[in-house]
Amino acid sequence: MAKKELFEENAEEVCRADFPPSFVFGVATASYQIEGACNEGGRGPSIWDSFSHTEGKIIDGSNGDMAVDHYHRYKEDVDLIHKFGFDAYRFSISWSRIFPDGMGTEVNNEGIAFYNNLINALIEKGIQPFLTLYHWDLPLHLQESIGGWLDKRIVNYFATYADTCFAHFGDRVKNWITINEPLQTAVNGYDTGIFAPGRREVPSTEPYLAAHHQILAHATAVSIYRSKYKDKQGGQIGWVLDCEWAEANSDKIEDKSAAARRLDFQLGWYLCPLYYGDYPAVMLDKLGDRLPKFSHEEKKLLLNSLDFLGLNHYTSRFISHATSCSEESYFYKAQEMERIVEWEGGEKIGEKVHILLSLCCACIFYMITRLSLGSFSIAKSIKAWQGASEWLYIVPWGLRKVLNYIARTYNNPPIYITENGMDEEDDNSLPLNEILDDKLRVRYFKGYLAAVSQAIKDGADELDFGSDAISEGEGNQNGNITHSTNLDDFPIAMRKGVRQCTKHPIKRFASYGCLMPSFKAFTISLDEEKIPKTVDETLRSSKWRRAVEDELNALEESGTWVITDLPKDKKPVGCKDFCTCGQA
Repeated sequence: MAKKELFEENAEEVCRADFPPSFVFGVATASYQIEGACNEGGRGPSIWDSFSHTEGKIIDGSNGDMAVDHYHRYKEDVDLIHKFGFDAYRFSISWSRIFPDGMGTEVNNEGIAFYNNLINALIEKGIQPFLTLYHWDLPLHLQESIGGWLDKRIVNYFATYADTCFAHFGDRVKNWITINEPLQTAVNGYDTGIFAPGRREVPSTEPYLAAHHQILAHATAVSIYRSKYKDKQGGQIGWVLDCEWAEANSDKIEDKSAAARRLDFQLGWYLCPLYYGDYPAVMLDKLGDRLPKFSHEEKKLLLNSLDFLGLNHYTSRFISHATSCSEESYFYKAQEMERIVEWEGGEKIGEKVHILLSLCCACIFYMITRLSLGSFSIAKSIKAWQGASEWLYIVPWGLRKVLNYIARTYNNPPIYITENGMDEEDDNSLPLNEILDDKLRVRYFKGYLAAVSQAIKDGADELDFGSDAISEGEGNQNGNITHSTNLDDFPIAMRKGVRQCTKHPIKRFASYGCLMPSFKAFTISLDEEKIPKTVDETLRSSKWRRAVEDELNALEESGTWVITDLPKDKKPVGCKDFCTCGQA
C-alpha cells in the first residue's frame, strides 16, 4: 500500500507573485442551477426540469424552477462579482432558452436578449465572460424526440445552436467552452442514472454512444468557430473535463497499470481522440465493439480540436488492480480496479472533517443579504461537520500530479482549472459563529493553490485560477448539500454561480474573496439585540436584511469602504492577512 511519507510535501504559503501576471481569478455558474424563470422568456423545458420533478430523483424534492432567480437579478450578481474583485465569470447558456425545441427551427429572441444583457453587464464592470455552451441541460424535446445524445443527429443540432451563439455573442465573448464534463453526462446520465436523463436501460453501451456524440459535437462546434468566427472575433475555444487523480497503490506492475487505465477511462476517453485520432488502446481492448468507431473524416475533424483544456478536479484516489469490482456501474467494472482512500496503516488519504471559513463578519453579512435565496442543491445528506460528498477527500498533491500528467501526455496544452473545492451539508441550525470558523476551507485552498503554483514551476501551462461557486447547487438524486468549487488556474474557473448556497451563502464568497487581488474589508454597526443568532434566523428576517443592505449602501455611497493597501506582488491568501476590522 502507499506510504504517506513518500508523498508528504511542505505546505507552501503562496501569494500573487507565485503566479504569472496573466493569471486571473474568477467565479462560475451553470444555467439550470441559478437562472430560475423556467417558464419565462420563451424558454423550453430541459431534461433537468423533467428529472428534478420526477419523484424520488432528488431526495429533498429540490428543483431549478426558481433557483436563485439569476434571470431577474443578474445585475445584482454582476455587481457582487465586481465588488469582490473577480476578473472573470464563467456561465453557461441554457440551450432551450435559445432554441426551445433544441432543433434550431426558430431563435428565441428573448433568450438572446437576456444573455446579451448579462454579457454587456459583465463587460461594463471589466469582467471577462467565459461562456459554456452545454452544462448538462439538454432541451427536453431532443431527448423525447430522438433520444438525446444517443442519436447522431444531435451533433448537427448542437452545431446549429453553437453557431447561433458564436454569431450573437462572439463579438464580446472571447473564451468559449463547448461542453462541460461529458463524462458525467455519459456515465451518470446513461449508466448509473443519477443525473438527467436518468437512463440505466443499456449501461454496457449507451454511455459510450452518448460520449461519442458529445466528442463529435465538440469537434464540429470548434470547426465552425475556427472557420467562421475565430479570425474576426479573436477568441479561443476548448472544453471542460473532470478527473480524479489515480495514484498506484503500490509499486506492483498491475497496480501501476490499473492507475494508468483509470486515467485513460477519465481523460484519455475524451483527449486521445482529439490528440491521437482514436480512443485509448486500453479502452479499445477492454470494451471492444461496445465503443463506437470514428470514420476517417471524423478523425480528421477531431485532431487538435481545442485551444485550451478546462480541468475540473476535486480529489484523488489510490488505485489497485482488481478483476472484480465492488462498484455497481458498468463503467467502473470495465476498468478492473479498486479505488482506495487509505494510506498504508489505515489513515485516510486526506482530510474530510469539515469546519467553516474565517472571514470578516461584515463581509459575511453582505453575502446573506443577496446570496441566500433558494438554490437547487444535490448530493447526499450526511452528518454535520463532515464534507457533504462522501467521495471528497482533500488531497492537494493530486492536483499537481494530474496537471503534470496532462502536460506530459497531451503536449502541454493551456489549462484552466475550471472547478475545484469542497462542499458541506446544508445545515441551517448551526450558530453563526461556527459557520464563520471555516479553517478547513482556508487550508484547502492554500493547499491546492500551492499545488497549482508548483505545477507551473514544473512546467505545466496553467492560465488561471477560478472558483466554482458564487451561487451553486448541483442536482443529482440525493439532496441537501451545497457544493462549492474554487480553485486553480482558470480565470473564471468553475461552473456554478453567483450565490452559492441556499442558506449559508457566506462561506463560499468568503473563500473566493480571500484570494482576489482587491478585496474590501469593512465594518458595520447595528444594535446587538437586532443581530440574529443563526443563519436561519438571518435569512428569515427581512428587517435584518434591509438593515444590513442600507448600512452597506451608505458605506459605499459615502466612500467609507476600508481598503487594505497591499504591495502588488503580495496579495492576501486569508482574511487574517488583510482584515482591518478585527473580525478575522
